[in-house]
Amino acid sequence: MPTSTPVAQQVVTGFTANSGQYCDAGSRLLVERAVQAELVERIVARTAALGMGPGIDDRVLPFDDEDQAIELADATDYGLGAGIHTRDIDRALRVADRVDAGYIMINEYFAGGPAVPFGGTKLSGTGRERGLIAVDSYLTLKTVVARVGPAG
Repeated sequence: MPTSTPVAQQVVTGFTANSGQYCDAGSRLLVERAVQAELVERIVARTAALGMGPGIDDRVLPFDDEDQAIELADATDYGLGAGIHTRDIDRALRVADRVDAGYIMINEYFAGGPAVPFGGTKLSGTGRERGLIAVDSYLTLKTVVARVGPAG
């Protein structure tokens, strides 16, 4: 996971945009232990000027390997969105495939747009909004079969 300023900025945006009142706000941060101290320092520096109060749980969640990161990420009843920041796109795609969330953003929080399907797993619901796949939720399939000629 890179510890450059853009990552800290993305993390802060993930939990402060719209006063944190997004359904997929970044309410938990999992950080590889090797970069935890440096990244947290950068996040604290960026949030210091925002005047925020304490959160519900003030502990950053460190992990040592991908399996532990996925276990921590999935240790919730919710699965709407997850953000992954790393220089290793193969690692990002591997983790994204295994995390139980409906919307995974890699290297940019709130990425996507109106054409990208959005929705969650677990208690975050089912189905998708946005994109062509969302049209399915407005349709009801009905099959009618009839014989119109003589029986025979």
